[in-house]
Amino acid sequence: MDYLYLGAARIHLHSFYFFDSSSSEFRKSGIMKAYDSAVNFVSVLASTSTSSETILYLPYYHFRCLLTAACIIIKVLKSSYAQDLACKEKARRAFNDSILAIKRSSVSNNDTAGKAALMLSRFWHSSTQGNQSPPVLRIQSRFGARWVNDL
Repeated sequence: MDYLYLGAARIHLHSFYFFDSSSSEFRKSGIMKAYDSAVNFVSVLASTSTSSETILYLPYYHFRCLLTAACIIIKVLKSSYAQDLACKEKARRAFNDSILAIKRSSVSNNDTAGKAALMLSRFWHSSTQGNQSPPVLRIQSRFGARWVNDL
């Protein structure tokens, strides 16, 4: 369980690279670190949740980190950075595992987790081809960020 907190902290810290609007190699390296952190977090959570019902009793903080991880994964997969990925199948599997984990954490049919899983699956199917530009944020504010290109 400690690794989940450490992984969530890594995702949180590395996701700040998305706020950098430059097109430097430093930004790209940081976003790829965020991507690696997201894939690792989802794989650890998926492996622990298959052996037990941990996902049903996860704190809301971890649910939000899981949602952030899924958004980071799809954002990198749908950008020009996807060309640099060694294994795109691992990223797709991690994204699907995150959707399944979010669905399994749903308590009722129309709660936050159910809506989030539906939203993520719609983003995945909204565009079959990736964008040829780096991932950027359209709106930067202290209350949240909206991803460019439908995520």
